[in-house]
Amino acid sequence: MINIAGTAPQKLPQSPESGTSLSPTDESRQQPGLIATPKALQKPDSPRATAAGSAAQDTSRVNLDLRDCELKARASQPQRAGVTDPGHPLLDLPLTVRRNLAENLSQADRTSLAGVSTASQRAGWQDSYALSINSPQQLRKLLDKPGVLEKNHPNLRCLKLSGPGWQDTDFEALANHDIAKNLTEIHISRHRIGVEGIRQIARLPGLKSLTLNRCHLCDEHAEAIASMTGLTSLDLSDNDIQARGTEAIASMTGLTSLNLSDNDIQARGTEAIAGMTGIKTLSLRDNRIGDSGAQAIARMTGLVTLDLSYSAIGDLGAQAIAGMKGLKTLDLSKNHIAASGAQAIAGMAGIKTLSLLHNRIGDSGAQAISDMEGVTSLNLGSNEIGDLGAQAIAGMTGLETLDLSYSAIGDLGAQTIAGMTSIKTLDLSNNHITTLGAQAIASMRSLESLNLAANRIKVEGVRAIAGMTGLRSLDLSRNEIGTPGAQAIAGMTGLTLLVLGGNKIDAPGAQAIAGMTGLTLLVLSGNKIGDSGAQAIADMTGIKTLDLGSNEIGDLGAKAIASMTGIESLTLNYNQIGDPGALAIASMTGVRQLVIGGNLISGPGEKALKGMQGAVVNLVSF
Repeated sequence: MINIAGTAPQKLPQSPESGTSLSPTDESRQQPGLIATPKALQKPDSPRATAAGSAAQDTSRVNLDLRDCELKARASQPQRAGVTDPGHPLLDLPLTVRRNLAENLSQADRTSLAGVSTASQRAGWQDSYALSINSPQQLRKLLDKPGVLEKNHPNLRCLKLSGPGWQDTDFEALANHDIAKNLTEIHISRHRIGVEGIRQIARLPGLKSLTLNRCHLCDEHAEAIASMTGLTSLDLSDNDIQARGTEAIASMTGLTSLNLSDNDIQARGTEAIAGMTGIKTLSLRDNRIGDSGAQAIARMTGLVTLDLSYSAIGDLGAQAIAGMKGLKTLDLSKNHIAASGAQAIAGMAGIKTLSLLHNRIGDSGAQAISDMEGVTSLNLGSNEIGDLGAQAIAGMTGLETLDLSYSAIGDLGAQTIAGMTSIKTLDLSNNHITTLGAQAIASMRSLESLNLAANRIKVEGVRAIAGMTGLRSLDLSRNEIGTPGAQAIAGMTGLTLLVLGGNKIDAPGAQAIAGMTGLTLLVLSGNKIGDSGAQAIADMTGIKTLDLGSNEIGDLGAKAIASMTGIESLTLNYNQIGDPGALAIASMTGVRQLVIGGNLISGPGEKALKGMQGAVVNLVSF
């Protein structure tokens, strides 16, 4: 039971909610008094990623889940006279207690906490740990008004700066402001920042965590960043840093977390990084470091979490990494590892989370991996694994998350996997599973998230899946389920995330799905629901992410969708929407991301869409 700040007690469920999580920015819009900051937010995959990986990331910030998050809730002093400030109801709980509480929050509990947060703000309290600013003009307005930041955000610690047009002088103004002494985290993305701007950021005296993602940084920037000796966490992913810049970064002895993914550090850079003895979490994704680079990184015995995906590593590199006894999380996705490399990895007794996605370990490699008793999360998708490999993996009784997508698994393998009673998240997309396999999977009562996209389960398989009352997330894209399948799924009232793209669903199917009031994400792309289907979907008030691309929707349907005030991410590409529909969509004030290319929109509609405040609008036809 929880009873917080006068809310009605709510009974805690025995099983946790779905494992997807909301980004801090989106979270703060929903529940003003709570900001859940995940330990790591993975950036979107590069185009080289598999479709399965992209789908997982596309939906990874949809449902509110506070597991593995640190609740950074703060309350300022009340602004209204006569109001006593008891502090935020979760603030004084130990972190471990907060995490345990969050893991078991029901939807009713979350609603209650949202009410507490709303009531707190109405009483004059301000949630002020993190602040997102979308333009330099917005920042200037705050900085130029004396006392505004200090009054409205007295506990501000984290700034997230996005959007174009930032100048080095903007960062200088920030560094000169009184609020600068309180800041511990800065996040800047998709902005070309100058070296002088870096030097101004370096003036922030209490800065501990810095993220400069996709900021066109080079070695000179890295050398300026190296002067920030107080940093403990640094993310410079997706820039143009090479070996020289890496050598400068390697001098930052206070770092415990470093992300240099998507740069060009080369093997020479890994030699420098290998000397950073304080690093616990390291990501060098997509740096093409090869086996020699992996061998250098293998000397970092203090590492706990390591990402070397997209790194051109073969069996020699895998064998070197296998000697890192302290690792608990290892990602070697999209490399060139075969069975012998997998056999070496299998000897790593401390690993809890392992991804070997898109290698070529085969059934023999899977059999070796199956001996890793401590693993709870395993991704072996796209590894030429068939039913024999699946049967071996089925013996891993401690697994909670399993991905065997893009394999050659049929009904026999699915039936074997169905006996894994501890699995909560299962991805068997892009295999050869039919109705028989789906009926076996339907017996897995522990499942909360299931992906069977691009199989051949058809309507009878769907009817079996529809009986899985514990599911929160379901992807049955491209399974030829049609409208009868959609109507069967409509009875799954526990779902919050549903993906049914490419299934020949028409308007009656959409009308059935419209009754699923618990959904927050819905993907129906590549169907034929038309205007009447879109009008039915428009009544779904809980939807935050909606994809109706390629559905024969015209202006009437677009106007109906425009009435959905809760939508934050909307995809309507490749329909039959003209200017009247575009003008209606442009009036949606809550949308943050819009994809609407491939329609019949001309000048007036385009102008209105491009003028949507706070939204990233994509009008491109691919």
